[in-house]
Amino acid sequence: MKIEKQILSRSDLTPLESELAHYLLAHRKEVTEQDLQTLARSSYTSKSTILRLCKKLGYRGFNELKVQLAKENFEDPDQQGSFDVNYPFLAKDPPLEIAKKIQTLYQTTIKDTLACLEEQELLRAAHLLHRAKVIDIYTHAHNTSVAQSFQDKMMTIRHMVNLPLSFYSQRLCALASDSSHVALCLSYSGKASFLAPIIQKLKEKKVPVILISKVGQNSSSLKADIHLSLSDNEQLRDRISQYASHMAMQYMIDVLYGCIYNLDRIQNQMILKDSIDFMDDRSI
Repeated sequence: MKIEKQILSRSDLTPLESELAHYLLAHRKEVTEQDLQTLARSSYTSKSTILRLCKKLGYRGFNELKVQLAKENFEDPDQQGSFDVNYPFLAKDPPLEIAKKIQTLYQTTIKDTLACLEEQELLRAAHLLHRAKVIDIYTHAHNTSVAQSFQDKMMTIRHMVNLPLSFYSQRLCALASDSSHVALCLSYSGKASFLAPIIQKLKEKKVPVILISKVGQNSSSLKADIHLSLSDNEQLRDRISQYASHMAMQYMIDVLYGCIYNLDRIQNQMILKDSIDFMDDRSI
């Protein structure tokens, strides 16, 4: 098993061991040329932490892990400088270096998500949302800001959008919906606990369901009418923050809005022109 798979399969790594593991993946070539003390210094860890990680990954010591890394580097040279979306910057990085690495993270995530897109599914989703009498968005946590952004955009071109946020209001919204509604569900994992009963109730009421989640099948995507896929490079727990999943979700929502806008572009331009003075009352 490759080292990356070994790391991702471990659920018992401490935060320090996890950060060290991702450092190894991001600096494969350099690590194979370092001794134990040099690695401890460059990764801002300790020799004991490195040895504990080696043992958890099934290696007797650091030298054995280096041999495996060198072998993988030789077999697949493209891995040597791979970018880690879960730990995109290091403890020693100054502010501008962090800024550059997050820029790379965003570019990588958008490129990966673009590769996941299926044009026909995207068009189907756009037409379905465009025709809907009411759009109901079901999401929670950090995806709420992305959902609010979509709600604002859609309502400026006169599409009615509900965004129930509490457990209770989401259940009420599902109960009150019918086939004239379309449900837009946002969940990076596709496994959020609130999602399954909501989708089940919506299907009973014959409400079309569009799910935006990471690429691949999960229990929710199998029940959705349309599944728009995101880059799946971010781990659900072992990460600094939801950098990649947030960017992927925001990108997909903006693309979806762009497709809907273009279905009635001239009319939407007129709506925005007629509305701007009321929406923005600044004297500029």
